[in-house]
Amino acid sequence: MYHAKRQAIFDLSTILRAQGRTMSFEELLMWLNRNGFTGDDGRPYQHPRGAASAVRAAYHYVANELGLGDVGAASVAEAFTNASGDYAYET
Repeated sequence: MYHAKRQAIFDLSTILRAQGRTMSFEELLMWLNRNGFTGDDGRPYQHPRGAASAVRAAYHYVANELGLGDVGAASVAEAFTNASGDYAYET
């Protein structure tokens, strides 16, 4: 399930970046819940920090487990923003 969630976030980030768009952690939280993904505790996401943690996990999944490195994972870093509109991670 963890890989499915991380892959889904990567796929979503690829679509967002191809369209020149971003999604806030709050929007991602709703998207994750709506699509049946849960936090590590098995419960629906309730706070943007949980969505931010999922983005961080997806970034490392893409960079390390898929072997795409930081350049390959850049779409994840640049697709999601905090409440201030800042990117999740600087690339």
